[in-house]
Amino acid sequence: MSVSAESGSRIERLRLRYARLLARVPHQTYFLLLGAAIALLAVTTILTGRWNAFERKSFDLYMQARLQAPAPHPDIVLVDIDEHSLAAMAPDYGRWPWPRRVLGEFMDAVEAQEPKAIVLDILFADPDLHNPDSEAAFDAAVRRAPNAFYSAVRLPAEYDAASGLAVDRVPGAIPPAAPQSSREVPRIAMILPYLDSVLESGRIGTTNLLPDRDGVAREALLHHAIDGWRMPSLPATLATRLGAALPPGDRILLNWRGPAGTYRHVSFSDVYLDTLRQTRTRPADEFRGKIVFVGSSSAGLFDLRPTPVSRVHPGTEILATALDNLLRDDHVRRAPEWLVALLTACIVMALAAVFAFHHYHRFPDRAFFFVQLGVAAVSFGALHVMPVYIDASAPITFATTFFGLARMSMQSRDRGRSALLRDKLAASDLDAHLLWLHCPLPKRAAARFERLLARAARRSRLPVAQIKAPADNLGVLERAFAGESGLAWLVPAGADDERARTEIRALTAELDAWAAANDARLDCATAFATIPSSITEQPSDLRQTFVRLLHDPADARQEYRP
Repeated sequence: MSVSAESGSRIERLRLRYARLLARVPHQTYFLLLGAAIALLAVTTILTGRWNAFERKSFDLYMQARLQAPAPHPDIVLVDIDEHSLAAMAPDYGRWPWPRRVLGEFMDAVEAQEPKAIVLDILFADPDLHNPDSEAAFDAAVRRAPNAFYSAVRLPAEYDAASGLAVDRVPGAIPPAAPQSSREVPRIAMILPYLDSVLESGRIGTTNLLPDRDGVAREALLHHAIDGWRMPSLPATLATRLGAALPPGDRILLNWRGPAGTYRHVSFSDVYLDTLRQTRTRPADEFRGKIVFVGSSSAGLFDLRPTPVSRVHPGTEILATALDNLLRDDHVRRAPEWLVALLTACIVMALAAVFAFHHYHRFPDRAFFFVQLGVAAVSFGALHVMPVYIDASAPITFATTFFGLARMSMQSRDRGRSALLRDKLAASDLDAHLLWLHCPLPKRAAARFERLLARAARRSRLPVAQIKAPADNLGVLERAFAGESGLAWLVPAGADDERARTEIRALTAELDAWAAANDARLDCATAFATIPSSITEQPSDLRQTFVRLLHDPADARQEYRP
Protein backbone atom coordinates (compact mmCIF):
# COMPACT_ATOMS: atom_id res chain seq x y z
CA MET A 1 0.00 0.00 0.00
CA SER A 2 1.36 3.44 -0.90
CA VAL A 3 2.05 6.09 1.72
CA SER A 4 -0.75 8.30 0.40
CA ALA A 5 -3.26 5.45 0.44
CA GLU A 6 -2.26 4.48 3.97
CA SER A 7 -2.57 8.10 5.09
CA GLY A 8 -5.99 8.37 3.46
CA SER A 9 -7.12 5.19 5.17
CA ARG A 10 -5.96 6.50 8.55
CA ILE A 11 -7.82 9.77 8.02
CA GLU A 12 -10.94 7.87 7.01
CA ARG A 13 -10.78 5.81 10.20
CA LEU A 14 -10.40 8.96 12.27
CA ARG A 15 -13.38 10.56 10.53
CA LEU A 16 -15.48 7.48 11.17
CA ARG A 17 -14.44 7.42 14.82
CA TYR A 18 -15.36 11.09 15.15
CA ALA A 19 -18.71 10.43 13.44
CA ARG A 20 -19.51 7.60 15.87
CA LEU A 21 -18.60 9.85 18.79
CA LEU A 22 -20.96 12.55 17.53
CA ALA A 23 -23.75 10.05 16.99
CA ARG A 24 -23.57 8.96 20.64
CA VAL A 25 -24.26 12.50 21.88
CA PRO A 26 -27.99 13.31 22.04
CA HIS A 27 -28.72 15.63 19.15
CA GLN A 28 -30.39 18.31 21.28
CA THR A 29 -27.50 18.35 23.71
CA TYR A 30 -24.96 18.50 20.90
CA PHE A 31 -26.46 21.46 19.05
CA LEU A 32 -27.11 23.43 22.23
CA LEU A 33 -23.53 22.85 23.41
CA LEU A 34 -22.19 23.82 19.97
CA GLY A 35 -24.27 26.99 20.03
CA ALA A 36 -23.13 27.83 23.57
CA ALA A 37 -19.48 27.39 22.59
CA ILE A 38 -19.77 29.68 19.57
CA ALA A 39 -21.83 32.22 21.52
CA LEU A 40 -19.15 32.29 24.22
CA LEU A 41 -16.46 32.74 21.59
CA ALA A 42 -18.44 35.60 20.04
CA VAL A 43 -18.99 37.39 23.35
CA THR A 44 -15.33 37.06 24.31
CA THR A 45 -14.12 38.25 20.91
CA ILE A 46 -16.40 41.29 20.86
CA LEU A 47 -15.96 42.44 24.45
CA THR A 48 -12.16 42.15 24.34
CA GLY A 49 -11.95 44.35 21.23
CA ARG A 50 -10.65 41.63 18.93
CA TRP A 51 -13.58 42.21 16.59
CA ASN A 52 -12.94 45.93 16.15
CA ALA A 53 -11.10 45.59 12.83
CA PHE A 54 -14.06 43.75 11.28
CA GLU A 55 -16.50 46.21 12.83
CA ARG A 56 -14.66 49.12 11.24
CA LYS A 57 -14.68 47.53 7.79
CA SER A 58 -18.39 46.77 8.18
CA PHE A 59 -19.03 50.44 8.97
CA ASP A 60 -17.14 51.45 5.82
CA LEU A 61 -19.30 49.15 3.70
CA TYR A 62 -22.48 50.54 5.22
CA MET A 63 -21.37 54.12 4.55
CA GLN A 64 -20.59 53.27 0.93
CA ALA A 65 -23.82 51.31 0.38
CA ARG A 66 -26.25 53.85 1.86
CA LEU A 67 -29.24 54.53 -0.32
CA GLN A 68 -29.10 58.25 0.44
CA ALA A 69 -26.61 60.22 2.52
CA PRO A 70 -27.72 63.34 4.43
CA ALA A 71 -27.36 66.55 2.44
CA PRO A 72 -24.38 68.73 3.35
CA HIS A 73 -25.07 71.80 5.47
CA PRO A 74 -26.03 74.61 3.07
CA ASP A 75 -24.07 77.23 5.06
CA ILE A 76 -20.72 75.46 4.87
CA VAL A 77 -18.44 76.56 2.04
CA LEU A 78 -14.89 75.36 1.40
CA VAL A 79 -12.40 77.81 -0.06
CA ASP A 80 -9.84 75.42 -1.46
CA ILE A 81 -6.14 76.07 -1.90
CA ASP A 82 -6.10 73.51 -4.69
CA GLU A 83 -3.70 72.87 -7.55
CA HIS A 84 -5.51 75.46 -9.64
CA SER A 85 -4.91 78.09 -6.95
CA LEU A 86 -1.26 77.17 -6.49
CA ALA A 87 -0.67 77.46 -10.24
CA ALA A 88 -2.63 80.71 -10.57
CA MET A 89 -0.87 82.41 -7.64
CA ALA A 90 2.62 81.14 -8.44
CA PRO A 91 3.68 83.93 -10.88
CA ASP A 92 3.13 86.68 -8.29
CA TYR A 93 3.45 84.96 -4.90
CA GLY A 94 5.13 81.59 -5.47
CA ARG A 95 3.41 78.24 -5.01
CA TRP A 96 3.42 78.01 -1.21
CA PRO A 97 3.67 79.46 1.35
CA TRP A 98 2.27 82.77 0.22
CA PRO A 99 2.96 86.07 2.00
CA ARG A 100 0.67 86.40 5.00
CA ARG A 101 -0.65 89.66 3.55
CA VAL A 102 -2.49 87.54 0.94
CA LEU A 103 -4.43 85.71 3.63
CA GLY A 104 -5.09 89.00 5.45
CA GLU A 105 -6.54 90.61 2.34
CA PHE A 106 -8.69 87.53 1.75
CA MET A 107 -10.00 87.69 5.33
CA ASP A 108 -10.87 91.38 4.95
CA ALA A 109 -12.76 90.72 1.71
CA VAL A 110 -14.76 87.84 3.17
CA GLU A 111 -15.36 89.55 6.52
CA ALA A 112 -16.93 92.47 4.64
CA GLN A 113 -19.68 90.07 3.49
CA GLU A 114 -20.62 89.23 7.14
CA PRO A 115 -20.07 85.46 7.26
CA LYS A 116 -20.97 83.42 10.32
CA ALA A 117 -17.36 82.32 10.64
CA ILE A 118 -14.05 82.10 8.82
CA VAL A 119 -12.18 78.92 9.72
CA LEU A 120 -8.50 78.82 8.80
CA ASP A 121 -7.26 75.25 8.60
CA ILE A 122 -3.74 76.63 8.32
CA LEU A 123 -1.19 76.45 11.11
CA PHE A 124 0.62 79.75 11.75
CA ALA A 125 3.38 78.27 13.88
CA ASP A 126 6.23 80.64 12.95
CA PRO A 127 6.54 84.28 11.89
CA ASP A 128 7.45 85.20 8.35
CA LEU A 129 10.85 86.72 9.11
CA HIS A 130 11.48 87.74 5.50
CA ASN A 131 8.26 89.79 5.15
CA PRO A 132 7.68 91.82 8.33
CA ASP A 133 5.31 94.22 6.57
CA SER A 134 3.27 91.27 5.36
CA GLU A 135 3.18 89.93 8.91
CA ALA A 136 1.94 93.24 10.23
CA ALA A 137 -0.81 93.36 7.60
CA PHE A 138 -1.96 89.87 8.51
CA ASP A 139 -1.91 90.70 12.25
CA ALA A 140 -4.09 93.74 11.59
CA ALA A 141 -6.53 91.63 9.55
CA VAL A 142 -6.77 89.13 12.41
CA ARG A 143 -7.75 91.91 14.82
CA ARG A 144 -10.43 93.11 12.38
CA ALA A 145 -11.98 89.64 12.03
CA PRO A 146 -14.17 88.87 15.08
CA ASN A 147 -15.53 85.68 13.51
CA ALA A 148 -12.25 84.05 12.49
CA PHE A 149 -11.11 80.74 14.03
CA TYR A 150 -7.59 79.36 13.98
CA SER A 151 -5.82 76.00 14.09
CA ALA A 152 -3.54 74.44 16.69
CA VAL A 153 -1.98 70.99 16.88
CA ARG A 154 -1.86 68.68 19.88
CA LEU A 155 1.44 66.79 20.00
CA PRO A 156 1.67 63.22 21.34
CA ALA A 157 1.15 62.94 25.09
CA GLU A 158 4.63 61.51 25.66
CA TYR A 159 6.04 64.99 24.97
CA ASP A 160 3.99 66.65 27.72
CA ALA A 161 6.63 66.15 30.41
CA ALA A 162 9.26 67.99 28.36
CA SER A 163 6.90 70.81 27.39
CA GLY A 164 7.14 74.18 29.10
CA LEU A 165 3.53 75.07 28.27
CA ALA A 166 1.05 74.87 31.14
CA VAL A 167 -2.44 73.94 29.98
CA ASP A 168 -4.00 76.95 31.75
CA ARG A 169 -2.04 79.22 29.41
CA VAL A 170 -3.66 77.70 26.32
CA PRO A 171 -6.54 79.85 25.03
CA GLY A 172 -9.82 77.96 25.11
CA ALA A 173 -8.65 75.23 27.50
CA ILE A 174 -11.49 74.14 29.80
CA PRO A 175 -10.52 73.62 33.47
CA PRO A 176 -11.81 70.70 35.56
CA ALA A 177 -15.28 70.99 37.03
CA ALA A 178 -13.87 70.49 40.52
CA PRO A 179 -11.05 72.82 41.60
CA GLN A 180 -7.58 71.29 41.84
CA SER A 181 -5.78 73.81 44.04
CA SER A 182 -3.49 71.22 45.57
CA ARG A 183 -2.33 69.84 42.24
CA GLU A 184 0.15 71.34 39.84
CA VAL A 185 -1.33 72.53 36.56
CA PRO A 186 -0.44 69.88 33.96
CA ARG A 187 1.78 70.66 31.03
CA ILE A 188 0.75 70.05 27.47
CA ALA A 189 2.74 69.71 24.26
CA MET A 190 1.08 71.77 21.53
CA ILE A 191 1.88 73.88 18.51
CA LEU A 192 -0.02 77.14 18.93
CA PRO A 193 -0.34 80.08 16.54
CA TYR A 194 2.49 82.48 17.28
CA LEU A 195 0.52 85.72 16.84
CA ASP A 196 -0.62 87.42 20.04
CA SER A 197 -3.70 88.65 18.23
CA VAL A 198 -4.74 85.06 17.53
CA LEU A 199 -4.01 83.89 21.07
CA GLU A 200 -5.89 86.83 22.57
CA SER A 201 -8.96 86.04 20.49
CA GLY A 202 -9.35 82.65 22.17
CA ARG A 203 -10.87 81.27 18.98
CA ILE A 204 -8.50 78.33 18.74
CA GLY A 205 -9.01 74.59 18.42
CA THR A 206 -6.97 71.56 17.51
CA THR A 207 -7.19 70.10 14.03
CA ASN A 208 -5.78 66.67 14.86
CA LEU A 209 -7.53 63.96 12.88
CA LEU A 210 -8.23 60.65 14.55
CA PRO A 211 -7.36 57.74 12.24
CA ASP A 212 -7.99 54.18 13.37
CA ARG A 213 -5.29 51.54 13.38
CA ASP A 214 -5.81 50.94 9.66
CA GLY A 215 -5.16 54.62 8.94
CA VAL A 216 -8.77 55.46 8.01
CA ALA A 217 -10.39 58.51 9.63
CA ARG A 218 -13.88 57.57 10.83
CA GLU A 219 -14.22 59.65 13.98
CA ALA A 220 -13.72 63.27 14.95
CA LEU A 221 -12.19 64.38 18.22
CA LEU A 222 -14.14 66.80 20.39
CA HIS A 223 -11.46 67.51 22.94
CA HIS A 224 -8.16 66.25 24.35
CA ALA A 225 -8.19 65.29 28.02
CA ILE A 226 -5.20 66.28 30.19
CA ASP A 227 -5.54 65.47 33.91
CA GLY A 228 -9.09 66.79 34.10
CA TRP A 229 -8.48 69.67 31.70
CA ARG A 230 -9.95 69.61 28.22
CA MET A 231 -8.54 71.15 25.09
CA PRO A 232 -11.34 71.50 22.50
CA SER A 233 -10.94 70.67 18.86
CA LEU A 234 -11.56 73.30 16.22
CA PRO A 235 -15.01 71.89 15.23
CA ALA A 236 -16.02 71.74 18.91
CA THR A 237 -14.87 75.32 19.56
CA LEU A 238 -16.72 76.57 16.49
CA ALA A 239 -19.90 74.60 17.25
CA THR A 240 -19.99 75.98 20.80
CA ARG A 241 -19.60 79.55 19.53
CA LEU A 242 -22.43 78.94 17.07
CA GLY A 243 -24.75 77.80 19.84
CA ALA A 244 -24.67 74.01 19.36
CA ALA A 245 -24.58 71.66 22.36
CA LEU A 246 -21.75 69.16 22.33
CA PRO A 247 -22.58 65.48 22.82
CA PRO A 248 -21.07 63.60 25.77
CA GLY A 249 -17.75 61.88 25.28
CA ASP A 250 -14.53 62.95 23.68
CA ARG A 251 -15.22 61.84 20.09
CA ILE A 252 -18.01 61.21 17.60
CA LEU A 253 -18.45 58.72 14.78
CA LEU A 254 -18.93 60.84 11.68
CA ASN A 255 -22.09 60.70 9.60
CA TRP A 256 -20.48 61.27 6.22
CA ARG A 257 -22.34 63.41 3.70
CA GLY A 258 -20.65 61.76 0.74
CA PRO A 259 -17.26 61.37 -0.89
CA ALA A 260 -14.68 64.13 -1.14
CA GLY A 261 -16.07 67.17 -2.95
CA THR A 262 -19.59 66.88 -1.54
CA TYR A 263 -19.56 70.31 0.08
CA ARG A 264 -19.72 73.43 -2.01
CA HIS A 265 -16.19 74.59 -2.68
CA VAL A 266 -14.50 77.37 -4.61
CA SER A 267 -10.84 77.89 -5.50
CA PHE A 268 -8.96 80.32 -3.31
CA SER A 269 -7.36 82.00 -6.31
CA ASP A 270 -10.75 82.65 -7.93
CA VAL A 271 -11.98 84.48 -4.84
CA TYR A 272 -8.75 86.31 -4.03
CA LEU A 273 -7.87 87.48 -7.52
CA ASP A 274 -11.43 88.71 -7.97
CA THR A 275 -10.95 91.04 -4.98
CA LEU A 276 -8.03 92.70 -6.83
CA ARG A 277 -10.13 93.60 -9.87
CA GLN A 278 -11.66 97.02 -10.21
CA THR A 279 -14.86 95.40 -11.48
CA ARG A 280 -15.63 92.26 -9.53
CA THR A 281 -17.37 89.36 -11.21
CA ARG A 282 -18.31 87.31 -8.14
CA PRO A 283 -21.45 88.04 -6.06
CA ALA A 284 -20.94 90.65 -3.37
CA ASP A 285 -22.84 88.52 -0.83
CA GLU A 286 -21.35 85.14 -1.81
CA PHE A 287 -20.31 84.34 1.77
CA ARG A 288 -23.00 86.20 3.70
CA GLY A 289 -24.20 84.00 6.57
CA LYS A 290 -21.82 81.21 5.55
CA ILE A 291 -19.23 79.23 7.49
CA VAL A 292 -16.13 79.58 5.32
CA PHE A 293 -13.44 76.92 5.71
CA VAL A 294 -10.05 77.74 4.21
CA GLY A 295 -7.79 74.75 3.61
CA SER A 296 -6.08 72.71 0.96
CA SER A 297 -6.87 69.67 -1.16
CA SER A 298 -3.51 69.77 -2.91
CA ALA A 299 -1.48 66.60 -2.56
CA GLY A 300 1.66 68.67 -2.20
CA LEU A 301 0.45 70.22 1.08
CA PHE A 302 -0.07 66.79 2.71
CA ASP A 303 -3.53 67.32 4.23
CA LEU A 304 -5.24 64.29 2.69
CA ARG A 305 -6.59 61.28 4.58
CA PRO A 306 -8.47 58.07 3.69
CA THR A 307 -12.04 57.88 4.97
CA PRO A 308 -14.85 55.31 4.66
CA VAL A 309 -16.23 57.16 1.63
CA SER A 310 -13.03 58.28 -0.17
CA ARG A 311 -9.54 56.94 -0.54
CA VAL A 312 -8.30 60.56 -0.49
CA HIS A 313 -10.27 63.07 1.58
CA PRO A 314 -9.07 66.64 2.32
CA GLY A 315 -8.56 67.26 6.01
CA THR A 316 -10.48 70.54 5.78
CA GLU A 317 -13.55 68.74 4.49
CA ILE A 318 -13.29 66.22 7.35
CA LEU A 319 -13.33 69.13 9.82
CA ALA A 320 -16.33 70.58 7.97
CA THR A 321 -18.12 67.23 8.23
CA ALA A 322 -17.47 67.14 11.98
CA LEU A 323 -18.90 70.65 12.38
CA ASP A 324 -21.90 69.72 10.23
CA ASN A 325 -22.57 66.71 12.49
CA LEU A 326 -22.34 68.86 15.61
CA LEU A 327 -24.61 71.60 14.30
CA ARG A 328 -27.29 69.11 13.27
CA ASP A 329 -26.65 66.66 16.10
CA ASP A 330 -26.83 63.77 13.64
CA HIS A 331 -23.50 62.06 14.18
CA VAL A 332 -23.67 58.27 14.13
CA ARG A 333 -24.34 56.69 17.50
CA ARG A 334 -22.55 53.39 17.87
CA ALA A 335 -24.40 50.57 19.60
CA PRO A 336 -22.40 49.53 22.69
CA GLU A 337 -20.25 46.43 22.46
CA TRP A 338 -22.21 44.62 25.16
CA LEU A 339 -25.40 45.02 23.11
CA VAL A 340 -23.75 43.64 19.96
CA ALA A 341 -22.32 40.75 21.98
CA LEU A 342 -25.72 40.01 23.51
CA LEU A 343 -27.44 40.17 20.12
CA THR A 344 -24.86 37.83 18.60
CA ALA A 345 -25.16 35.32 21.43
CA CYS A 346 -28.97 35.35 21.27
CA ILE A 347 -28.99 34.78 17.51
CA VAL A 348 -26.52 31.91 17.73
CA MET A 349 -28.45 30.25 20.58
CA ALA A 350 -31.74 30.72 18.72
CA LEU A 351 -30.27 28.90 15.72
CA ALA A 352 -28.92 26.24 18.05
CA ALA A 353 -32.43 25.71 19.45
CA VAL A 354 -33.82 25.48 15.91
CA PHE A 355 -31.29 22.80 15.00
CA ALA A 356 -31.87 20.98 18.28
CA PHE A 357 -35.63 20.71 17.90
CA HIS A 358 -36.24 21.03 14.14
CA HIS A 359 -33.16 19.57 12.49
CA TYR A 360 -35.11 16.97 10.53
CA HIS A 361 -36.71 19.63 8.35
CA ARG A 362 -35.86 22.59 6.18
CA PHE A 363 -36.82 24.97 8.93
CA PRO A 364 -33.18 25.54 10.07
CA ASP A 365 -32.21 26.69 6.58
CA ARG A 366 -35.13 29.08 6.38
CA ALA A 367 -34.54 30.33 9.91
CA PHE A 368 -30.88 30.97 9.15
CA PHE A 369 -31.71 32.88 5.96
CA PHE A 370 -34.37 35.10 7.52
CA VAL A 371 -32.32 35.76 10.65
CA GLN A 372 -29.37 36.93 8.57
CA LEU A 373 -31.62 39.02 6.36
CA GLY A 374 -33.32 40.52 9.40
CA VAL A 375 -30.06 41.45 11.12
CA ALA A 376 -28.73 43.15 7.99
CA ALA A 377 -32.04 44.99 7.42
CA VAL A 378 -32.28 46.24 11.02
CA SER A 379 -28.66 47.39 11.01
CA PHE A 380 -28.99 49.08 7.63
CA GLY A 381 -32.30 50.70 8.55
CA ALA A 382 -31.06 51.97 11.92
CA LEU A 383 -28.14 53.70 10.22
CA HIS A 384 -30.49 55.46 7.79
CA VAL A 385 -33.23 56.45 10.20
CA MET A 386 -31.74 57.19 13.63
CA PRO A 387 -28.74 57.16 12.77
CA VAL A 388 -27.41 54.35 14.96
CA TYR A 389 -24.76 51.91 13.81
CA ILE A 390 -25.42 48.35 14.96
CA ASP A 391 -22.54 46.18 13.84
CA ALA A 392 -24.08 43.36 11.81
CA SER A 393 -20.78 41.73 10.91
CA ALA A 394 -20.47 39.94 14.26
CA PRO A 395 -23.98 38.37 14.36
CA ILE A 396 -23.80 37.41 10.69
CA THR A 397 -20.30 35.93 10.91
CA PHE A 398 -20.80 33.90 14.08
CA ALA A 399 -24.27 32.74 13.01
CA THR A 400 -22.80 31.61 9.68
CA THR A 401 -20.01 29.81 11.52
CA PHE A 402 -22.52 27.97 13.68
CA PHE A 403 -24.73 27.12 10.72
CA GLY A 404 -21.82 25.71 8.71
CA LEU A 405 -20.55 23.61 11.61
CA ALA A 406 -24.05 22.41 12.42
CA ARG A 407 -24.70 21.35 8.84
CA MET A 408 -21.36 19.55 8.57
CA SER A 409 -21.86 17.86 11.93
CA MET A 410 -25.29 16.68 10.82
CA GLN A 411 -23.66 14.81 7.95
CA SER A 412 -21.11 13.34 10.32
CA ARG A 413 -23.84 12.38 12.79
CA ASP A 414 -25.82 10.65 10.04
CA ARG A 415 -22.73 8.71 9.07
CA GLY A 416 -22.04 7.88 12.70
CA ARG A 417 -25.59 6.64 13.24
CA SER A 418 -25.24 4.38 10.21
CA ALA A 419 -21.98 3.03 11.63
CA LEU A 420 -23.56 2.41 15.02
CA LEU A 421 -26.50 0.73 13.29
CA ARG A 422 -24.11 -1.61 11.52
CA ASP A 423 -22.42 -2.33 14.83
CA LYS A 424 -25.72 -3.27 16.44
CA LEU A 425 -26.92 -5.28 13.46
CA ALA A 426 -24.01 -7.63 12.93
CA ALA A 427 -26.17 -10.37 11.37
CA SER A 428 -25.94 -10.93 7.65
CA ASP A 429 -29.71 -10.47 7.23
CA LEU A 430 -32.20 -8.20 8.95
CA ASP A 431 -35.94 -8.40 9.54
CA ALA A 432 -37.46 -5.05 8.56
CA HIS A 433 -40.84 -4.19 10.03
CA LEU A 434 -42.10 -1.26 7.97
CA LEU A 435 -44.89 1.12 8.95
CA TRP A 436 -46.20 2.91 5.88
CA LEU A 437 -48.12 6.16 6.40
CA HIS A 438 -50.09 8.27 3.94
CA CYS A 439 -51.35 11.57 5.32
CA PRO A 440 -51.83 14.45 2.86
CA LEU A 441 -51.34 17.63 4.89
CA PRO A 442 -50.54 21.32 4.43
CA LYS A 443 -46.89 22.21 4.76
CA ARG A 444 -46.96 23.27 8.42
CA ALA A 445 -49.08 20.32 9.52
CA ALA A 446 -46.81 18.00 7.53
CA ALA A 447 -43.80 19.36 9.45
CA ARG A 448 -45.53 18.62 12.77
CA PHE A 449 -46.37 15.14 11.53
CA GLU A 450 -42.73 14.51 10.64
CA ARG A 451 -41.66 15.63 14.10
CA LEU A 452 -43.97 13.04 15.62
CA LEU A 453 -42.28 10.34 13.55
CA ALA A 454 -38.82 11.65 14.46
CA ARG A 455 -39.63 11.52 18.18
CA ALA A 456 -40.99 8.00 17.83
CA ALA A 457 -37.78 6.88 16.12
CA ARG A 458 -35.63 8.47 18.84
CA ARG A 459 -37.47 6.97 21.80
CA SER A 460 -37.51 3.43 20.39
CA ARG A 461 -35.21 0.90 22.02
CA LEU A 462 -34.62 -0.75 18.66
CA PRO A 463 -32.70 0.57 15.64
CA VAL A 464 -35.27 2.52 13.63
CA ALA A 465 -34.67 3.94 10.16
CA GLN A 466 -36.89 6.88 9.21
CA ILE A 467 -38.01 7.44 5.65
CA LYS A 468 -38.30 11.22 5.64
CA ALA A 469 -41.13 13.06 3.97
CA PRO A 470 -40.56 13.01 0.21
CA ALA A 471 -40.50 16.82 0.04
CA ASP A 472 -37.28 16.76 2.09
CA ASN A 473 -35.47 14.32 -0.21
CA LEU A 474 -33.99 14.65 -3.65
CA GLY A 475 -34.71 11.17 -4.96
CA VAL A 476 -37.00 11.04 -8.00
CA LEU A 477 -38.56 7.81 -6.78
CA GLU A 478 -39.39 9.33 -3.37
CA ARG A 479 -40.93 12.45 -4.92
CA ALA A 480 -43.41 10.23 -6.77
CA PHE A 481 -45.15 9.36 -3.50
CA ALA A 482 -46.01 12.81 -2.11
CA GLY A 483 -47.51 12.80 1.36
CA GLU A 484 -46.04 9.41 2.24
CA SER A 485 -43.45 8.54 4.84
CA GLY A 486 -42.55 5.68 7.07
CA LEU A 487 -40.44 4.02 9.73
CA ALA A 488 -38.63 0.70 9.66
CA TRP A 489 -37.79 -1.27 12.79
CA LEU A 490 -34.69 -3.40 12.13
CA VAL A 491 -33.85 -6.54 14.08
CA PRO A 492 -31.54 -9.44 13.26
CA ALA A 493 -33.26 -12.08 11.14
CA GLY A 494 -34.98 -14.70 13.27
CA ALA A 495 -34.74 -12.70 16.50
CA ASP A 496 -37.70 -11.93 18.73
CA ASP A 497 -39.61 -9.12 17.04
CA GLU A 498 -42.43 -8.66 19.56
CA ARG A 499 -40.96 -5.30 20.74
CA ALA A 500 -41.11 -3.98 17.18
CA ARG A 501 -44.73 -5.09 16.82
CA THR A 502 -45.63 -3.49 20.17
CA GLU A 503 -44.02 -0.17 19.28
CA ILE A 504 -45.77 -0.12 15.89
CA ARG A 505 -49.15 -0.70 17.54
CA ALA A 506 -48.52 2.09 20.07
CA LEU A 507 -47.35 4.54 17.41
CA THR A 508 -50.30 3.73 15.16
CA ALA A 509 -52.72 4.50 17.99
CA GLU A 510 -50.89 7.77 18.73
CA LEU A 511 -50.99 8.83 15.07
CA ASP A 512 -54.68 7.97 14.77
CA ALA A 513 -55.42 10.24 17.72
CA TRP A 514 -53.27 13.05 16.26
CA ALA A 515 -54.99 12.78 12.85
CA ALA A 516 -58.42 12.92 14.48
CA ALA A 517 -57.43 16.01 16.49
CA ASN A 518 -56.11 17.76 13.38
CA ASP A 519 -58.99 16.73 11.10
CA ALA A 520 -56.62 14.79 8.82
CA ARG A 521 -57.04 11.55 6.92
CA LEU A 522 -54.39 8.99 7.85
CA ASP A 523 -53.84 5.69 6.04
CA CYS A 524 -51.51 3.18 7.69
CA ALA A 525 -50.18 -0.12 6.47
CA THR A 526 -47.30 -2.40 7.42
CA ALA A 527 -44.95 -4.67 5.60
CA PHE A 528 -42.36 -7.20 6.56
CA ALA A 529 -39.26 -8.21 4.64
CA THR A 530 -35.80 -9.63 5.14
CA ILE A 531 -33.02 -7.41 3.80
CA PRO A 532 -29.21 -7.72 3.81
CA SER A 533 -27.57 -5.72 6.63
CA SER A 534 -24.99 -4.34 4.17
CA ILE A 535 -27.65 -2.06 2.74
CA THR A 536 -27.55 0.05 5.93
CA GLU A 537 -24.12 1.34 4.89
CA GLN A 538 -25.78 3.69 2.38
CA PRO A 539 -28.75 5.60 3.83
CA SER A 540 -29.96 6.61 0.36
CA ASP A 541 -30.02 2.96 -0.78
CA LEU A 542 -31.84 2.05 2.41
CA ARG A 543 -34.54 4.65 1.81
CA GLN A 544 -35.06 3.66 -1.82
CA THR A 545 -35.25 -0.02 -0.84
CA PHE A 546 -37.97 0.78 1.70
CA VAL A 547 -39.92 2.88 -0.79
CA ARG A 548 -39.82 0.14 -3.42
CA LEU A 549 -40.85 -2.43 -0.83
CA LEU A 550 -43.79 -0.40 0.40
CA HIS A 551 -45.12 0.23 -3.10
CA ASP A 552 -44.56 -3.23 -4.53
CA PRO A 553 -47.98 -4.91 -4.82
CA ALA A 554 -46.31 -8.32 -4.78
CA ASP A 555 -45.01 -7.78 -1.24
CA ALA A 556 -46.99 -9.34 1.55
CA ARG A 557 -48.50 -6.79 3.92
CA GLN A 558 -49.09 -7.60 7.55
CA GLU A 559 -51.45 -5.66 9.80
CA TYR A 560 -50.25 -4.82 13.33
CA ARG A 561 -53.32 -2.96 14.47
CA PRO A 562 -54.73 -4.26 17.75
